[in-house]
Amino acid sequence: MNTRAYTDADLVDAATGLRQAIARNTDFADFGDLMADRTVPSTVAAGAPATWNELLDDDEEDDWADLTAYEEAREEVFELARKASDTSAWAVRLGAAGLQPHEPFAVRSTTCGYEVAVQVATHPDLTEDARTELVAAIHAAVEETTTRVLGMTPADRADT
Repeated sequence: MNTRAYTDADLVDAATGLRQAIARNTDFADFGDLMADRTVPSTVAAGAPATWNELLDDDEEDDWADLTAYEEAREEVFELARKASDTSAWAVRLGAAGLQPHEPFAVRSTTCGYEVAVQVATHPDLTEDARTELVAAIHAAVEETTTRVLGMTPADRADT
């Protein structure tokens, strides 16, 4: 018997709302502060890890160019976060279910851009082989179905 005055669904709803509010209402300046000390993943892959602050500040005399590059990156991050707030309910439910997300998959047509995107999440107890096979089969089914139903030719299989 539940002795709480709220349900699990109420918790998911609250987390979803808060996640959306943070993405939609965080001040633009706060995004710059929040991202300044985050490591840029591509710099790690390239063997020279750098934060956004380090990457876009070359410590030379043209500080205005550094600021402009940082502001442009911050604006793009801000817009991406605002757009992603619509996926908050899905992300919260996925976390509440204990599922682990995999890289998203998108089907892009040769004429219109991306038509469909899917992100698969699986239980962490699945073996690596089972996850790999399952995700590949889902991707193939999504691409085939999208192509057939929309009567389109996919440009390629691309990550979003």
